[in-house]
Amino acid sequence: MKNLAVLVGMTLAAAGLASGSTFNVAWDSTALVGTGQYIFDFALQQGSSAVLNSVILSNFHLGGGSVGGLAAIGGASYILGVSVTLNSTQASNFALLVWNTGTTVSFTVTTTNIVDSPIPTTFQWRVMRQGGHYLGTTGLVSELMSFNISSGTPMVGVYGQSASEPLSFSAPVISTPEPNSWMLLSTGLVGLCLLRRVSLG
Repeated sequence: MKNLAVLVGMTLAAAGLASGSTFNVAWDSTALVGTGQYIFDFALQQGSSAVLNSVILSNFHLGGGSVGGLAAIGGASYILGVSVTLNSTQASNFALLVWNTGTTVSFTVTTTNIVDSPIPTTFQWRVMRQGGHYLGTTGLVSELMSFNISSGTPMVGVYGQSASEPLSFSAPVISTPEPNSWMLLSTGLVGLCLLRRVSLG
């Protein structure tokens, strides 16, 4: 029984059950194809207490489009077509990528959840036209997606076309990844421990 409990603990540790969140983002960008180049603006704003949070974007799929490097400011870095990493090391941290449009944009977001108060760490994803104007959305600062790290599980906001935006597009869709094999194994082992304890009485 003791060995089994140790194995469960090791499995849970391997599953990476530390404080943090992971979710998938998918956006239908068909309406933008053939309308010129754009710029992805991924930004992480530091909170009031300057705690260190990190947001990693990975598993990019661009629906026939592509990206090119433009700028990485503050605690931002990127590997083109692979990942974008944002660390809240200063007031504003952002990565700018030139986007040659495709029919879809999707990626995975992984974030730490260290709560800063009273002003939380904030993430925003916006799309800029070449002239410097952002794609018009119903978001507060024309963002497609944003969230505040103000709780153990950030509440993600997504935003579609604004009334003044001539291009027609919907808000991105957020989904949670399926449990991985480590998670399923750990759940099974926990259940086995409980069953064993009950049977031994």
